[in-house]
Amino acid sequence: MPKQKLTIWVEEDVAQRLKNLAAVQDLTLSEYGATLLARGVAQRSDELILDLAGVRIERAVKREVGVMSDRLAKLTVQAAMEAGTSRLLHVNQIAQQAGPEVAQALNRTAAAETRERLRNPQRRR
Repeated sequence: MPKQKLTIWVEEDVAQRLKNLAAVQDLTLSEYGATLLARGVAQRSDELILDLAGVRIERAVKREVGVMSDRLAKLTVQAAMEAGTSRLLHVNQIAQQAGPEVAQALNRTAAAETRERLRNPQRRR
């Protein structure tokens, strides 16, 4: 690839350190500076790629979590509907056998116990 001249200004102490490091590597200051700049540009490019990948990953995770959340909500609604249907069937059966007052009393007691168990799962009767 063709090369292009680039002139930069740095503090005197930085220039001296660059010269010393170039000498240790047995390179000219131009060769050493070009190597440092190329590495810096490559590293920054990698960081930008990672930043873009991070945004894409975050978007994908949000989308998948949304799908899972929707599915969980649908399952919760389905479970609640099935539980309600089952409860109504049992209450009707009890009402036919023992009367509506007994059925309603048992229904209220069962509902209260269920709420209590949901609030305090460790408490078992």
